[in-house]
Amino acid sequence: MTKPTNPPLPPSGDELKATPEEIAEARAAESYWTPERIAEAVPVESGKAADGAGDGSAVAGGDASPGKTLRAPSAFDKKGVATAGVFLLYPGDQNQGFYTGCKAGQPCEVQLAEPNDLWSEYADIITAGDCTGSNAYDLMVKWVDGEVTIYKDIDQKAKLPTSLDQHPANEIKVAPAKSIWKNAKGIATGKYGGNKWSDDLVVRWIDGEVTKCTNVDGNGFHAETQLMPKNSLWADSADLITGGDFDGDTSDANPNYDLFVKWADGKLTVYQDVGTQGLNSGSTVLAANSTWTHARVVAAGEFGANDWEDDLFVRWSDGEVSMYGNTQADALGREYRLVPPPAGFAAPRTRSDDPCARVCGPELYRRSTR
Repeated sequence: MTKPTNPPLPPSGDELKATPEEIAEARAAESYWTPERIAEAVPVESGKAADGAGDGSAVAGGDASPGKTLRAPSAFDKKGVATAGVFLLYPGDQNQGFYTGCKAGQPCEVQLAEPNDLWSEYADIITAGDCTGSNAYDLMVKWVDGEVTIYKDIDQKAKLPTSLDQHPANEIKVAPAKSIWKNAKGIATGKYGGNKWSDDLVVRWIDGEVTKCTNVDGNGFHAETQLMPKNSLWADSADLITGGDFDGDTSDANPNYDLFVKWADGKLTVYQDVGTQGLNSGSTVLAANSTWTHARVVAAGEFGANDWEDDLFVRWSDGEVSMYGNTQADALGREYRLVPPPAGFAAPRTRSDDPCARVCGPELYRRSTR
């Protein structure tokens, strides 16, 4: 498969192939992270409301105010500049939020890749772990053609390729194009019984099979074991997976991560201690619901003040970004709103029992049910 090396031209008129509904959803889904919005993000329960929102229902930055423009660009902004494919790194504050030094005009974001179509069109699954044993996180990318690449030791100084002819020194190919990995539908890195490094993978395949690989490194994938044979439940209903320590029993001597699963109907499940227990039993974190069907990205990590990877980062279909700090194996943690949905936007109501018919997130759900 040939991956084009030149950025696409801005579409116009008849060149647009997406439907109006798809365009509307894309624009609503890709919120614009301005430094102001990052700096002003506060916990939902803090009661710090925007001006004029005395009930505390909207955090600072959640609604437009004079002199502040909140926009949600799609793949091309209003000047025709491609925005899809840009890769940014945001430092955290170890308190379920963005680094507190972010100020207006002084963004904390670091651009690792300029806008390009390589990442927007061909990067299929992205996950992070320490596969090279350097005590720094690496980026693992599964491309649509089945190639799997590791980019070692990602930090603020790292640069990622934006075209086929770019191969940075930290690039390691662990699976070639047209490999079996073309059929991988979900990858969750973690510590599932290998060593103290976060270099193990749980993989969901297109036919519903779930496997585990331990001690993945620059030489490839090792010690694959089957956690679940092929089945229709995991093939059709398992939507998003991520690995974390939601029961608090993982240590260097006991690498025993849990697997968090978001199902198509919004149900949330944690399978504890995958390394020793497999997927034999799971605990329900949240029953099936309409709001969580709109979660588009989930990633567990150590974003808070404790020593466990039990904080859950979520991006919603409307562009809202949330953090659920100190999530347990049977309950979501406290909700922090990092990026609000677009100002003045409300989820369409096509059924009286479903205020989130097209795009949604926790705040739009609250707005629509008041």
